[in-house]
Amino acid sequence: MSAPRSLIVLLLPLAVAAACRRSRSAAPVAESKTPPIDAQVPEAPRGGAAPLLVEHFDGAGALEAWQEVDGRVDGNGARSTITFADGAVRLEGAADTSRWRSLERTVALGGATWFRMAARMKTDGLVLDGVHRPMCYVYARFTDAGGKRVGEVVATRNLLGTTAWTPVARRYPVPAGATHLTVGLFLSLPGRAWFDDVEVSVAAAPAWREATEGHYRYHWLDGDEIPDHKRRFNSESYRITSEFLGLDPAAGREVGYFKYPDKALKEELMGDPGNAHALTDGTMHSIFASDRHEIVHLLARAWGDPPALIAEGLAVHMSGGWQGQPVVAYAKGIADRDWIALGDLIDSSAFRARPDLVTYAIAAAFIEWLLAQPDGKTKLRTLYGKLANRAPAADNRRALEDILGASAADLDGKLRAWLHAQ
Repeated sequence: MSAPRSLIVLLLPLAVAAACRRSRSAAPVAESKTPPIDAQVPEAPRGGAAPLLVEHFDGAGALEAWQEVDGRVDGNGARSTITFADGAVRLEGAADTSRWRSLERTVALGGATWFRMAARMKTDGLVLDGVHRPMCYVYARFTDAGGKRVGEVVATRNLLGTTAWTPVARRYPVPAGATHLTVGLFLSLPGRAWFDDVEVSVAAAPAWREATEGHYRYHWLDGDEIPDHKRRFNSESYRITSEFLGLDPAAGREVGYFKYPDKALKEELMGDPGNAHALTDGTMHSIFASDRHEIVHLLARAWGDPPALIAEGLAVHMSGGWQGQPVVAYAKGIADRDWIALGDLIDSSAFRARPDLVTYAIAAAFIEWLLAQPDGKTKLRTLYGKLANRAPAADNRRALEDILGASAADLDGKLRAWLHAQ
């Protein structure tokens, strides 16, 4: 099983780097409120864009300017297909597909130091199956004057499931020595994906403003702000979290806090569409001027890197509530309606594939139940250290059951009974 030279590490772009990700429905403790789930975020001014490539796929002839290549090869089975359909280009694969085709086009960068790529995508039936790589996005890779690869592959976010037409974009610095950019459209999961209105432009670098206060080095853009009372809240969050984890607040390292005016610009610059997320480099990226949730993720790495069920549960618990309600009150509201069994959430990919409004509440309720048990905090710290985010779900399930002395099903039952008794 090998992938071709064109793309094997075509990546789960920032998914590997991101320690956690809060998507559209998450919100920090009462300092900030989440935009409505279906709210349309206004496009932020981009400025200085000069088109290098604009492709609207106006007719099947447009495909002649593009080249089909193997994006990923998992065997000698069927190839995915690339066709012109419904005024767009459609990539399609099936359960037996093992040669996943990519559509590419190369342009000269003309000395650009930053670029922006954008497109519209829609998907049909791209369901995680545990077998195929969940990749569906637009990507860019770079070459120098001699045709040698330069820098890393940059990709928009994955678009999975069944979605209507959705804009995606990335803005990124051009690697040193790169003279050409190859933009590609890729799918490696059974189902169908459409791509249209592909554009690559010269772009301006974000003009970050900076200030250091306490443990944070803040970054924000013109027209945005991080007021003093938000900074005080962040400093207090750092102290509270450190004390809970048994860390010395005075010994902590500096945290890079990047504040974005909206999710659209955050996704463009970071590749992640969520409200907030933390990276393994010790930076946090948020649309909120105050954010306890992400500092919990960063500081809790001193305990370990557990699956999302544990990590997100602790972050929501420490944030003091969920969607403006106490965790227990919110979780009780879904206990008999939208509940998902703990055993089905031990795997992080399964956790992320379910609705955040439900999974985060269940995770936080589980942590609050655990902390209410004898030696609960000791057991929580053991879970943090023994369960691993990248470990097989079966291994994490066994570790969870061994540490807590009950099956996942029994733990789920105890949690629900505890919720009803509150």
